[in-house]
Amino acid sequence: MSNKAAVVMTILVIAVMELSGYIIYDKLINKSKEKNENQIEETKTLKEEKQEEPQKEITTMTYTTLNTEGEKSVLELNSDGTFNFKVNLCENVGSIQGSYKEENNIINLTDLKKNFAGSFVGADLEQIVLNRESETKLIIKNQIGCILENDSLELIK
Repeated sequence: MSNKAAVVMTILVIAVMELSGYIIYDKLINKSKEKNENQIEETKTLKEEKQEEPQKEITTMTYTTLNTEGEKSVLELNSDGTFNFKVNLCENVGSIQGSYKEENNIINLTDLKKNFAGSFVGADLEQIVLNRESETKLIIKNQIGCILENDSLELIK
């Protein structure tokens, strides 16, 4: 084989190798583009499905004390399992937020986030327990400030 033939052969081998590299590179790029397009399409589908789900409206049952002097205590039980409790502490008013569960007509208020000042009966409670006497009446089983054990909370809305 002459030098010219060897040079031409080397050039052809290099050209074929480069062309193979471009073909492989092109296939990788196309696969990557296809994968990205599929991911984008899946994301769009998920967003559409999420938008189609109706937003559940949170409803609130509000109860208030009847026999407390001064500021009434107000308990709001939200349908999403959270609560807000404005509590008459005798000398001031405080608030407690958290979550609740009802089982067998017993409502347990837990995860208490307290917002009040001063020292009073029930300040150290870690949970508040209520008995559901009827659809419109709850009986509290802990004393908190001016709310005495066995005081009732009546549905107002």
